[in-house]
Amino acid sequence: MGRYIIQAAEGVCNRLAEAMKACPEVSDTFTDSGFWYSNGETGPEWFTVTLEGDYQQRDKIDAFLNQVCEKYHLSYGNAYWG
Repeated sequence: MGRYIIQAAEGVCNRLAEAMKACPEVSDTFTDSGFWYSNGETGPEWFTVTLEGDYQQRDKIDAFLNQVCEKYHLSYGNAYWG
């Protein structure tokens, strides 16, 4: 199992979390948020959606993610497996 963490706008994270539940290779999804901190000051808020799934099936998960983004005209910033 692995976690695919995607950083995007709040609405995009929520849409992806819901849509990716239909991907057979994804076992769970959840969203998270927080604040960047710089020099002791609170910075802008960030949002992520985490997809839990089989790292060995990452190509299928990526393909499904790309289809979802295309269908709903979504884009995201950073994405990585953790």
